[in-house]
Amino acid sequence: MALMGAAVLFASLAACGDTSSSEKNGKTQEETTSGSVPLVAYFSYSGNTEEVAQQIADRTGGTMAQIERAVPYDDVNAEGEEELNSNARPEITVSVDNVDEYETIFVGYPIWWDEAPMVIASFLESYDFSGKRLSHFAPVPATP
Repeated sequence: MALMGAAVLFASLAACGDTSSSEKNGKTQEETTSGSVPLVAYFSYSGNTEEVAQQIADRTGGTMAQIERAVPYDDVNAEGEEELNSNARPEITVSVDNVDEYETIFVGYPIWWDEAPMVIASFLESYDFSGKRLSHFAPVPATP
């Protein structure tokens, strides 16, 4: 099902594709973060969202950035639901230092209890996205 969702997403990404994405390996870090390629930021607990994020990055030539909870979940069902119910903002880490330098940012996450995990709220509140193009994706609605 994740791949079907990804296929629909790819159709909508066609206009976002960088025709020079095959040259990505030859670009310097400065060139890849200057806004010419998107950032694909994602939180993935089971690996499904990461798989779709990788497909988006491959299609667009984007740079991947993993969003992680600073303290890993011991019991994702209990802790994830408690975060949602208390509107918590758990501390996070992001695997890229220069989120602010990207013009287009895809944000991916699983759907838990019909909502994004609260680590996504932490991410979105950690940066100033004024003037940025944001697009979200979620591969398959599922409870953790």
